[in-house]
Amino acid sequence: MTSRSRFARASAAICADRRHRLEAIQRWFYNTWTRLDLKVKASIVEGVVVFLSLFDENPAVYRAFCPPRDAYIHPPKPGEPRPLPPLEDLLETGHVLGLNFPVATNPALARGLGVMLKLDFQRAVLQRIPKIAANPNGRLARHLVRRPTSTTPLRPSAKPTRPATNARSRSRVRRG
Repeated sequence: MTSRSRFARASAAICADRRHRLEAIQRWFYNTWTRLDLKVKASIVEGVVVFLSLFDENPAVYRAFCPPRDAYIHPPKPGEPRPLPPLEDLLETGHVLGLNFPVATNPALARGLGVMLKLDFQRAVLQRIPKIAANPNGRLARHLVRRPTSTTPLRPSAKPTRPATNARSRSRVRRG
């Protein structure tokens, strides 16, 4: 098989996917959106605008979460920020991802970012299931998250503690 025929087949698949998405959007718009009450439409639009404005009101947040399109096409120059790779790539390469956003600065944005990160993590993990099922002994079969147990403490220096006892629970009740 030549690279041209592979490219043509891949292009056809992409075109079919894009056509399917466009048809779904048209179906939703004409069958659902146009039939909604004007107040409901306004409420939906207002919710989206308020959420998106959270990313636009702070220049540092805008630069971090809304990089220019060129940042994804061309590699950034030294010293320039680079966009975060897809979460699937980070998980498969063993990276640790943590969200460090001060809630006191902007509680709504912090909550929104936390929810989006959790949803993206869940999506990435769910997309691994068919790949693991197809190749159970492959590299995808490794665990992504390790939960500490009683034999593996969170800190290496953590010492086991005994449960606190109450003096009354140890004394006997004497009946006379």
